[in-house]
Amino acid sequence: MSLRTGTPVETTGLLVSVRDASEALAALEGGADVIDIKEPRRGALGSAPEVWEAVVARVSGLRPISAALGELLQWRSTPLPRIPQGIAWGKFGLAGAGRGDWQELWQQKIAEVPQHVRPVLVAYADWHRAAAPHWQEVASFAQAHVGVLLIDTWGKDGTSLWDYLGGDELAQLASCCRRQKCLLAVGGSLTLETIPLALRCRCHWIAVRGAACEGDRTGAVSAARIARLKECVSSYGAPSNL
Repeated sequence: MSLRTGTPVETTGLLVSVRDASEALAALEGGADVIDIKEPRRGALGSAPEVWEAVVARVSGLRPISAALGELLQWRSTPLPRIPQGIAWGKFGLAGAGRGDWQELWQQKIAEVPQHVRPVLVAYADWHRAAAPHWQEVASFAQAHVGVLLIDTWGKDGTSLWDYLGGDELAQLASCCRRQKCLLAVGGSLTLETIPLALRCRCHWIAVRGAACEGDRTGAVSAARIARLKECVSSYGAPSNL
């Protein structure tokens, strides 16, 4: 599966968020297409720079790696931590930025991101709970200026993407992203039962954490659970040929 703009995407990929190197190995064993690093106890985009190097040492070259960089506002007055080689994508959220100059801050902070890292903008479907900009505003900006978008939920309290976003809305978003050559990942407490609803929209990645864990999203990632998720995702065809 190719994940670069301008080359064919053969199947929708499975992105699994892990908290450390041991979970990264379980994700590899289960068949994850992208290993994403975040600490779930720190929120929707909990950054975990203390484990970046260890995860890269274990899986770099075997799978692409992304990392949660946290909420954009937390870095307003603080430099970003060093992002090691081997991390291909860095995700920023916009919690608390609904009434601010977030576009200007975005441009300032991505200037600190090293060239080997492609920034990913995160739109929260439950934007009102996160005091974030409306997800449609964020999606439009990502399509025009970023090229990679994750639609997710900020609140991790038992609600899911489908509590805030309808299937038709997601399908329209995915179609617009394809037209704009913008890669789209879809997350938000998706489960084995609800992932097919997102797959019908023909996105580029399905992003999971809780569905891959024993217990809730703070539990340990399970290779067996990931294998079942991978089987579900792989049953659908290509989202597009970007």
